[in-house]
Amino acid sequence: LQSQMARYTGVETDGEANIRRSFFVGSPDRVFAGAVAEHKEDVGRMLDLLRRVQSKIPGMISFATQASLFGRSIGGGRVVEIDIQGPDLQTLTEVGGRLFGDLRTALPGAQIRPVPSLDPGAPELHVIPRRREAAQLQMGGAELGLVVDALIDGAIIGEYTPEGSPKLDVVMRAVTHGDQLLPDAPALLSAPVATPSGRTVPLGTLAEIEERLGPSVIRHLERRRAITLNVSPPEDLALEDAIDTIRNDVIGSLEREGAVPADVQFGLSGAAGKLELAQKQFGSILLLALVICFLLIAALFEDFISPLAVLMSVPLAAAGGAGGLWLVNALLGKQPLDLMTALGFLILIGVVVNNAILVVDGSIARLRAGSTLADAVPLAVEARVRPIFMTTATSLAGLLPMVIFSGSGSELYRGVGAIVLGGLLLSTVFTLFVVPTAFTLLWRLRGHADTD
Repeated sequence: LQSQMARYTGVETDGEANIRRSFFVGSPDRVFAGAVAEHKEDVGRMLDLLRRVQSKIPGMISFATQASLFGRSIGGGRVVEIDIQGPDLQTLTEVGGRLFGDLRTALPGAQIRPVPSLDPGAPELHVIPRRREAAQLQMGGAELGLVVDALIDGAIIGEYTPEGSPKLDVVMRAVTHGDQLLPDAPALLSAPVATPSGRTVPLGTLAEIEERLGPSVIRHLERRRAITLNVSPPEDLALEDAIDTIRNDVIGSLEREGAVPADVQFGLSGAAGKLELAQKQFGSILLLALVICFLLIAALFEDFISPLAVLMSVPLAAAGGAGGLWLVNALLGKQPLDLMTALGFLILIGVVVNNAILVVDGSIARLRAGSTLADAVPLAVEARVRPIFMTTATSLAGLLPMVIFSGSGSELYRGVGAIVLGGLLLSTVFTLFVVPTAFTLLWRLRGHADTD
Protein backbone atom coordinates (compact mmCIF):
# COMPACT_ATOMS: atom_id res chain seq x y z
CA LEU A 1 0.00 0.00 0.00
CA GLN A 2 2.74 2.47 0.93
CA SER A 3 4.74 1.66 -2.20
CA GLN A 4 1.70 2.51 -4.32
CA MET A 5 1.24 5.80 -2.45
CA ALA A 6 4.88 6.68 -3.06
CA ARG A 7 4.22 6.74 -6.82
CA TYR A 8 1.80 9.65 -6.39
CA THR A 9 3.61 11.55 -3.63
CA GLY A 10 4.81 14.97 -4.72
CA VAL A 11 3.83 14.47 -8.36
CA GLU A 12 0.63 14.14 -10.38
CA THR A 13 0.89 10.87 -12.33
CA ASP A 14 -1.58 9.06 -14.58
CA GLY A 15 -4.22 11.69 -13.89
CA GLU A 16 -4.36 10.80 -10.18
CA ALA A 17 -4.32 13.24 -7.28
CA ASN A 18 -1.02 14.66 -6.07
CA ILE A 19 -0.38 13.41 -2.52
CA ARG A 20 1.59 15.72 -0.25
CA ARG A 21 2.39 13.11 2.39
CA SER A 22 1.14 9.76 3.67
CA PHE A 23 1.78 7.46 6.62
CA PHE A 24 0.75 4.14 8.05
CA VAL A 25 0.99 2.25 11.33
CA GLY A 26 0.28 -1.45 11.60
CA SER A 27 -0.18 -4.42 13.86
CA PRO A 28 -0.58 -8.11 12.99
CA ASP A 29 -4.34 -7.74 12.54
CA ARG A 30 -4.88 -4.21 11.21
CA VAL A 31 -3.27 -1.27 9.43
CA PHE A 32 -4.21 2.40 9.86
CA ALA A 33 -3.07 4.75 7.13
CA GLY A 34 -3.59 8.39 6.26
CA ALA A 35 -2.82 10.77 3.42
CA VAL A 36 -3.00 14.51 2.70
CA ALA A 37 -3.71 15.87 -0.79
CA GLU A 38 -1.50 18.60 -2.20
CA HIS A 39 -4.61 20.55 -3.27
CA LYS A 40 -7.77 20.52 -1.18
CA GLU A 41 -10.00 20.12 -4.23
CA ASP A 42 -8.27 16.78 -4.96
CA VAL A 43 -9.45 15.07 -1.76
CA GLY A 44 -12.24 13.25 -3.59
CA ARG A 45 -9.86 11.95 -6.27
CA MET A 46 -7.38 10.88 -3.60
CA LEU A 47 -10.13 8.91 -1.82
CA ASP A 48 -10.97 7.10 -5.05
CA LEU A 49 -7.29 6.27 -5.54
CA LEU A 50 -6.94 4.90 -2.00
CA ARG A 51 -10.05 2.74 -2.38
CA ARG A 52 -8.83 1.27 -5.68
CA VAL A 53 -5.39 0.50 -4.28
CA GLN A 54 -6.81 -1.08 -1.12
CA SER A 55 -9.27 -3.22 -3.06
CA LYS A 56 -6.35 -4.93 -4.86
CA ILE A 57 -4.93 -6.33 -1.61
CA PRO A 58 -6.34 -9.88 -1.22
CA GLY A 59 -7.97 -10.94 2.02
CA MET A 60 -8.26 -7.44 3.44
CA ILE A 61 -11.42 -5.55 4.45
CA SER A 62 -10.59 -1.93 3.70
CA PHE A 63 -12.24 1.48 3.71
CA ALA A 64 -11.21 5.07 3.15
CA THR A 65 -13.06 8.16 4.34
CA GLN A 66 -12.44 11.86 4.74
CA ALA A 67 -12.05 13.04 8.32
CA SER A 68 -15.17 14.71 9.70
CA LEU A 69 -15.22 18.18 11.24
CA PHE A 70 -17.71 17.06 13.88
CA GLY A 71 -16.83 13.41 14.48
CA ARG A 72 -13.80 11.83 16.10
CA SER A 73 -14.54 8.23 15.17
CA ILE A 74 -12.96 6.56 12.15
CA GLY A 75 -15.24 7.02 9.18
CA GLY A 76 -16.34 10.58 9.94
CA GLY A 77 -19.72 11.73 11.04
CA ARG A 78 -21.78 9.53 8.65
CA VAL A 79 -21.04 6.15 10.21
CA VAL A 80 -23.98 3.89 11.09
CA GLU A 81 -22.97 1.42 13.81
CA ILE A 82 -24.89 -1.87 13.77
CA ASP A 83 -24.44 -3.59 17.14
CA ILE A 84 -25.03 -7.36 17.13
CA GLN A 85 -25.41 -8.83 20.62
CA GLY A 86 -25.60 -12.52 21.40
CA PRO A 87 -24.61 -15.35 23.72
CA ASP A 88 -21.36 -16.52 22.09
CA LEU A 89 -18.81 -15.39 19.56
CA GLN A 90 -19.46 -18.18 17.04
CA THR A 91 -23.15 -17.26 16.67
CA LEU A 92 -22.28 -13.56 16.39
CA THR A 93 -19.66 -14.29 13.72
CA GLU A 94 -22.14 -16.29 11.62
CA VAL A 95 -24.85 -13.62 11.85
CA GLY A 96 -22.31 -10.83 11.28
CA GLY A 97 -20.94 -12.53 8.17
CA ARG A 98 -24.43 -12.90 6.68
CA LEU A 99 -25.27 -9.29 7.54
CA PHE A 100 -21.96 -8.11 6.06
CA GLY A 101 -22.77 -9.71 2.70
CA ASP A 102 -26.36 -8.42 2.64
CA LEU A 103 -25.18 -4.88 3.40
CA ARG A 104 -22.79 -4.94 0.44
CA THR A 105 -25.68 -5.97 -1.81
CA ALA A 106 -28.22 -3.48 -0.43
CA LEU A 107 -25.82 -0.51 -0.23
CA PRO A 108 -23.51 -0.58 -3.28
CA GLY A 109 -20.49 1.59 -2.71
CA ALA A 110 -20.82 1.54 1.08
CA GLN A 111 -17.74 0.86 3.19
CA ILE A 112 -18.20 -1.67 5.97
CA ARG A 113 -15.81 -2.38 8.84
CA PRO A 114 -16.45 -5.10 11.45
CA VAL A 115 -15.22 -4.50 15.02
CA PRO A 116 -13.73 -6.89 15.99
CA SER A 117 -12.86 -8.71 12.79
CA LEU A 118 -15.19 -11.51 11.69
CA ASP A 119 -12.13 -13.69 11.12
CA PRO A 120 -10.37 -14.71 14.35
CA GLY A 121 -6.72 -13.84 14.03
CA ALA A 122 -5.30 -13.54 17.55
CA PRO A 123 -3.60 -16.68 18.96
CA GLU A 124 -4.89 -17.71 22.38
CA LEU A 125 -3.93 -20.34 24.94
CA HIS A 126 -6.93 -22.14 26.42
CA VAL A 127 -6.27 -23.89 29.74
CA ILE A 128 -8.72 -26.82 29.98
CA PRO A 129 -8.97 -28.53 33.41
CA ARG A 130 -8.52 -32.29 33.79
CA ARG A 131 -11.47 -32.60 36.12
CA ARG A 132 -10.91 -36.16 37.27
CA GLU A 133 -7.24 -35.63 38.17
CA ALA A 134 -8.03 -32.26 39.77
CA ALA A 135 -10.78 -33.83 41.89
CA GLN A 136 -8.44 -36.57 43.09
CA LEU A 137 -5.96 -33.91 44.23
CA GLN A 138 -8.79 -31.84 45.83
CA MET A 139 -8.17 -28.94 43.43
CA GLY A 140 -11.35 -26.97 42.63
CA GLY A 141 -12.02 -24.80 39.61
CA ALA A 142 -11.61 -21.50 41.49
CA GLU A 143 -8.28 -22.57 42.98
CA LEU A 144 -7.03 -23.79 39.60
CA GLY A 145 -8.03 -20.48 37.97
CA LEU A 146 -6.13 -18.53 40.64
CA VAL A 147 -3.03 -20.68 40.07
CA VAL A 148 -3.16 -20.14 36.30
CA ASP A 149 -3.52 -16.37 36.79
CA ALA A 150 -0.47 -16.37 39.05
CA LEU A 151 1.55 -18.43 36.58
CA ILE A 152 0.73 -16.26 33.56
CA ASP A 153 0.69 -12.58 34.53
CA GLY A 154 0.03 -12.53 38.28
CA ALA A 155 -2.98 -12.72 40.59
CA ILE A 156 -4.02 -10.06 43.10
CA ILE A 157 -4.21 -11.77 46.49
CA GLY A 158 -4.58 -8.78 48.82
CA GLU A 159 -3.78 -5.15 49.57
CA TYR A 160 -1.02 -3.42 51.52
CA THR A 161 -1.25 0.12 52.84
CA PRO A 162 2.04 1.69 53.97
CA GLU A 163 1.66 4.45 56.53
CA GLY A 164 0.85 7.72 54.82
CA SER A 165 0.66 6.11 51.36
CA PRO A 166 -2.19 4.88 49.15
CA LYS A 167 -3.17 1.24 49.00
CA LEU A 168 -1.01 -1.11 46.97
CA ASP A 169 -2.10 -4.38 45.37
CA VAL A 170 -0.26 -7.50 46.53
CA VAL A 171 0.36 -9.58 43.39
CA MET A 172 1.54 -13.19 43.40
CA ARG A 173 3.38 -14.01 40.20
CA ALA A 174 5.43 -17.00 39.06
CA VAL A 175 8.86 -16.22 37.59
CA THR A 176 11.85 -18.18 36.37
CA HIS A 177 15.29 -18.16 37.98
CA GLY A 178 16.09 -15.00 36.05
CA ASP A 179 12.98 -13.20 37.39
CA GLN A 180 11.32 -13.51 33.99
CA LEU A 181 7.75 -14.58 33.21
CA LEU A 182 7.18 -18.12 31.99
CA PRO A 183 8.15 -17.99 28.31
CA ASP A 184 5.85 -20.51 26.60
CA ALA A 185 3.20 -23.21 26.99
CA PRO A 186 5.64 -26.08 27.85
CA ALA A 187 7.10 -23.99 30.68
CA LEU A 188 3.58 -23.29 31.91
CA LEU A 189 2.66 -26.98 31.87
CA SER A 190 5.80 -27.93 33.82
CA ALA A 191 5.32 -25.25 36.49
CA PRO A 192 4.88 -26.83 39.99
CA VAL A 193 1.52 -26.45 41.70
CA ALA A 194 0.87 -27.14 45.39
CA THR A 195 -2.53 -28.84 45.73
CA PRO A 196 -4.84 -28.91 48.79
CA SER A 197 -4.08 -32.64 49.13
CA GLY A 198 -0.52 -31.78 50.09
CA ARG A 199 1.09 -33.00 46.88
CA THR A 200 3.01 -30.80 44.46
CA VAL A 201 2.43 -31.66 40.83
CA PRO A 202 3.09 -29.99 37.45
CA LEU A 203 0.26 -27.92 36.03
CA GLY A 204 0.08 -30.42 33.16
CA THR A 205 -1.29 -32.97 35.62
CA LEU A 206 -4.25 -30.73 36.43
CA ALA A 207 -4.93 -29.18 32.99
CA GLU A 208 -4.05 -29.29 29.34
CA ILE A 209 -3.36 -26.35 27.03
CA GLU A 210 -4.77 -25.82 23.56
CA GLU A 211 -3.70 -23.07 21.17
CA ARG A 212 -6.61 -21.54 19.25
CA LEU A 213 -7.42 -18.43 17.25
CA GLY A 214 -9.67 -15.87 18.90
CA PRO A 215 -10.86 -12.29 18.39
CA SER A 216 -8.33 -9.48 18.54
CA VAL A 217 -10.80 -7.41 20.61
CA ILE A 218 -13.35 -8.66 23.14
CA ARG A 219 -16.34 -6.35 22.85
CA HIS A 220 -19.27 -6.25 25.28
CA LEU A 221 -22.47 -4.20 25.23
CA GLU A 222 -24.69 -4.36 28.31
CA ARG A 223 -22.58 -7.29 29.57
CA ARG A 224 -23.21 -9.36 26.42
CA ARG A 225 -20.74 -10.34 23.71
CA ALA A 226 -21.07 -8.05 20.71
CA ILE A 227 -19.79 -7.39 17.21
CA THR A 228 -20.23 -3.99 15.58
CA LEU A 229 -20.40 -3.30 11.86
CA ASN A 230 -19.44 0.29 11.03
CA VAL A 231 -21.20 1.23 7.78
CA SER A 232 -20.23 4.39 5.86
CA PRO A 233 -22.97 5.00 3.24
CA PRO A 234 -22.05 6.39 -0.20
CA GLU A 235 -21.82 10.17 -0.37
CA ASP A 236 -24.81 10.38 -2.75
CA LEU A 237 -27.08 8.52 -0.32
CA ALA A 238 -28.74 10.45 2.52
CA LEU A 239 -28.02 9.10 5.97
CA GLU A 240 -31.75 8.76 6.73
CA ASP A 241 -32.26 6.64 3.59
CA ALA A 242 -29.30 4.45 4.49
CA ILE A 243 -30.69 3.87 7.99
CA ASP A 244 -34.11 2.92 6.57
CA THR A 245 -32.49 0.49 4.13
CA ILE A 246 -30.43 -1.13 6.87
CA ARG A 247 -33.33 -1.43 9.29
CA ASN A 248 -36.11 -2.49 6.89
CA ASP A 249 -34.45 -4.15 3.90
CA VAL A 250 -31.40 -5.81 5.47
CA ILE A 251 -32.08 -6.54 9.14
CA GLY A 252 -35.83 -6.88 8.54
CA SER A 253 -35.23 -9.37 5.72
CA LEU A 254 -32.95 -11.51 7.89
CA GLU A 255 -35.53 -11.60 10.68
CA ARG A 256 -38.36 -12.49 8.30
CA GLU A 257 -36.30 -15.35 6.87
CA GLY A 258 -35.65 -16.72 10.36
CA ALA A 259 -31.88 -16.39 9.86
CA VAL A 260 -31.45 -14.61 13.21
CA PRO A 261 -31.43 -16.75 16.39
CA ALA A 262 -33.88 -15.73 19.09
CA ASP A 263 -31.10 -14.69 21.50
CA VAL A 264 -29.38 -12.38 18.99
CA GLN A 265 -30.36 -8.71 19.05
CA PHE A 266 -29.60 -5.78 16.72
CA GLY A 267 -29.17 -2.14 17.60
CA LEU A 268 -28.27 1.00 15.66
CA SER A 269 -25.93 3.52 17.25
CA GLY A 270 -23.30 6.03 16.20
CA ALA A 271 -24.62 8.63 13.77
CA ALA A 272 -27.84 6.62 13.42
CA GLY A 273 -28.62 6.73 17.13
CA LYS A 274 -27.76 10.42 17.40
CA LEU A 275 -29.84 11.19 14.31
CA GLU A 276 -32.94 9.42 15.64
CA LEU A 277 -32.60 11.16 19.00
CA ALA A 278 -32.12 14.55 17.34
CA GLN A 279 -35.10 13.98 15.03
CA LYS A 280 -37.33 13.29 18.02
CA GLN A 281 -36.15 16.47 19.73
CA PHE A 282 -36.15 18.73 16.68
CA GLY A 283 -39.95 19.11 16.54
CA SER A 284 -40.01 20.12 20.20
CA ILE A 285 -37.22 22.61 19.58
CA LEU A 286 -39.12 24.19 16.67
CA LEU A 287 -42.27 24.49 18.79
CA LEU A 288 -40.31 26.01 21.66
CA ALA A 289 -38.71 28.54 19.29
CA LEU A 290 -42.16 29.56 18.03
CA VAL A 291 -43.49 29.97 21.58
CA ILE A 292 -40.50 32.08 22.66
CA CYS A 293 -40.81 34.21 19.53
CA PHE A 294 -44.55 34.70 20.17
CA LEU A 295 -43.98 35.74 23.79
CA LEU A 296 -41.24 38.21 22.87
CA ILE A 297 -43.40 39.86 20.20
CA ALA A 298 -46.38 39.93 22.58
CA ALA A 299 -44.23 41.73 25.16
CA LEU A 300 -43.12 44.19 22.47
CA PHE A 301 -46.67 44.97 21.30
CA GLU A 302 -48.28 44.56 24.75
CA ASP A 303 -50.84 42.46 22.92
CA PHE A 304 -51.44 38.71 22.45
CA ILE A 305 -53.39 38.98 19.18
CA SER A 306 -51.14 41.03 16.91
CA PRO A 307 -48.20 38.56 17.18
CA LEU A 308 -50.35 36.00 15.36
CA ALA A 309 -50.22 38.20 12.26
CA VAL A 310 -46.43 38.38 12.57
CA LEU A 311 -46.11 34.59 12.82
CA MET A 312 -48.02 34.22 9.54
CA SER A 313 -44.67 34.85 7.86
CA VAL A 314 -43.20 31.63 9.29
CA PRO A 315 -45.18 29.16 7.08
CA LEU A 316 -44.32 31.30 4.07
CA ALA A 317 -40.65 31.10 4.98
CA ALA A 318 -40.86 27.32 5.42
CA ALA A 319 -42.34 26.99 1.93
CA GLY A 320 -39.60 29.19 0.51
CA GLY A 321 -36.91 27.19 2.32
CA ALA A 322 -38.23 23.93 0.86
CA GLY A 323 -38.31 25.56 -2.58
CA GLY A 324 -34.74 26.80 -2.22
CA LEU A 325 -33.53 23.32 -1.25
CA TRP A 326 -35.36 21.84 -4.24
CA LEU A 327 -33.69 24.31 -6.62
CA VAL A 328 -30.25 23.46 -5.21
CA ASN A 329 -30.95 19.75 -5.76
CA ALA A 330 -32.11 20.43 -9.32
CA LEU A 331 -29.43 22.88 -10.42
CA LEU A 332 -26.31 22.51 -8.24
CA GLY A 333 -26.26 18.89 -7.08
CA LYS A 334 -27.81 16.59 -4.53
CA GLN A 335 -28.24 18.21 -1.12
CA PRO A 336 -29.86 15.89 1.46
CA LEU A 337 -32.19 17.24 4.12
CA ASP A 338 -30.05 16.22 7.08
CA LEU A 339 -30.05 17.76 10.55
CA MET A 340 -27.42 20.31 9.64
CA THR A 341 -29.60 21.48 6.75
CA ALA A 342 -32.76 21.38 8.88
CA LEU A 343 -31.22 23.96 11.18
CA GLY A 344 -31.99 26.45 8.43
CA PHE A 345 -35.70 26.23 9.29
CA LEU A 346 -34.88 27.02 12.92
CA ILE A 347 -32.85 30.05 11.83
CA LEU A 348 -35.71 31.25 9.63
CA ILE A 349 -38.04 31.62 12.61
CA GLY A 350 -35.89 34.37 14.06
CA VAL A 351 -35.07 36.04 10.73
CA VAL A 352 -38.31 36.33 8.76
CA VAL A 353 -40.41 37.78 11.58
CA ASN A 354 -38.36 40.99 11.49
CA ASN A 355 -40.06 42.28 8.35
CA ALA A 356 -43.50 41.38 9.66
CA ILE A 357 -42.76 43.15 12.95
CA LEU A 358 -42.00 46.37 11.06
CA VAL A 359 -45.35 46.23 9.26
CA VAL A 360 -47.44 45.37 12.32
CA ASP A 361 -45.63 47.84 14.59
CA GLY A 362 -46.13 50.64 12.06
CA SER A 363 -49.83 49.81 11.76
CA ILE A 364 -50.37 49.77 15.54
CA ALA A 365 -48.52 53.07 15.96
CA ARG A 366 -50.74 54.78 13.41
CA LEU A 367 -53.93 53.30 14.88
CA ARG A 368 -52.97 54.56 18.32
CA ALA A 369 -52.31 57.99 16.76
CA GLY A 370 -55.91 58.11 15.56
CA SER A 371 -55.73 56.82 11.98
CA THR A 372 -58.39 54.52 10.64
CA LEU A 373 -57.59 50.86 9.99
CA ALA A 374 -58.06 51.36 6.24
CA ASP A 375 -55.42 54.12 6.27
CA ALA A 376 -53.02 52.84 8.95
CA VAL A 377 -52.13 49.49 7.40
CA PRO A 378 -51.37 50.70 3.82
CA LEU A 379 -49.38 53.64 5.18
CA ALA A 380 -47.35 51.33 7.41
CA VAL A 381 -46.53 49.05 4.47
CA GLU A 382 -45.63 52.04 2.28
CA ALA A 383 -43.34 53.50 4.95
CA ARG A 384 -41.56 50.23 5.75
CA VAL A 385 -41.26 48.67 2.29
CA ARG A 386 -37.97 50.42 1.47
CA PRO A 387 -36.05 49.39 4.65
CA ILE A 388 -37.52 45.88 4.30
CA PHE A 389 -36.19 45.49 0.76
CA MET A 390 -32.83 47.05 1.67
CA THR A 391 -32.16 44.72 4.59
CA THR A 392 -33.42 41.71 2.66
CA ALA A 393 -31.24 42.53 -0.35
CA THR A 394 -28.10 42.75 1.79
CA SER A 395 -28.95 39.45 3.51
CA LEU A 396 -29.57 37.69 0.19
CA ALA A 397 -26.30 39.08 -1.22
CA GLY A 398 -24.44 37.59 1.73
CA LEU A 399 -26.18 34.20 1.46
CA LEU A 400 -25.85 33.79 -2.31
CA PRO A 401 -22.11 32.91 -2.37
CA MET A 402 -22.68 30.36 0.38
CA VAL A 403 -25.16 28.54 -1.86
CA ILE A 404 -23.58 28.94 -5.30
CA PHE A 405 -19.86 28.48 -4.72
CA SER A 406 -18.43 25.04 -4.01
CA GLY A 407 -15.33 24.16 -2.07
CA SER A 408 -14.18 22.48 1.13
CA GLY A 409 -17.03 22.32 3.61
CA SER A 410 -19.68 23.44 1.11
CA GLU A 411 -21.68 20.28 1.79
CA LEU A 412 -22.14 21.48 5.37
CA TYR A 413 -23.42 25.02 4.82
CA ARG A 414 -24.95 24.92 1.32
CA GLY A 415 -28.19 23.34 2.55
CA VAL A 416 -28.56 25.84 5.41
CA GLY A 417 -27.86 28.74 3.06
CA ALA A 418 -30.38 27.49 0.49
CA ILE A 419 -33.16 27.20 3.07
CA VAL A 420 -32.51 30.61 4.63
CA LEU A 421 -32.13 32.29 1.23
CA GLY A 422 -35.28 30.74 -0.23
CA GLY A 423 -37.32 31.31 2.91
CA LEU A 424 -36.22 34.92 3.30
CA LEU A 425 -36.88 35.72 -0.37
CA LEU A 426 -40.38 34.23 -0.52
CA SER A 427 -41.48 35.49 2.89
CA THR A 428 -40.32 39.03 2.11
CA VAL A 429 -42.44 39.19 -1.04
CA PHE A 430 -45.56 37.67 0.49
CA THR A 431 -45.17 39.39 3.87
CA LEU A 432 -46.14 42.69 2.24
CA PHE A 433 -49.51 41.14 1.30
CA VAL A 434 -50.28 38.34 3.78
CA VAL A 435 -49.25 40.03 7.03
CA PRO A 436 -51.25 43.28 6.45
CA THR A 437 -54.27 41.19 5.45
CA ALA A 438 -53.97 38.96 8.52
CA PHE A 439 -53.48 41.94 10.82
CA THR A 440 -56.56 43.70 9.38
CA LEU A 441 -58.66 40.56 9.83
CA LEU A 442 -57.50 39.98 13.42
CA TRP A 443 -57.98 43.64 14.33
CA ARG A 444 -61.59 43.48 13.18
CA LEU A 445 -62.28 40.07 14.74
CA ARG A 446 -61.15 41.27 18.16
CA GLY A 447 -64.06 43.75 18.15
CA HIS A 448 -62.40 47.01 17.12
CA ALA A 449 -64.17 49.36 14.75
CA ASP A 450 -62.53 50.79 11.69
CA THR A 451 -61.02 53.44 13.97
CA ASP A 452 -59.14 52.77 17.15
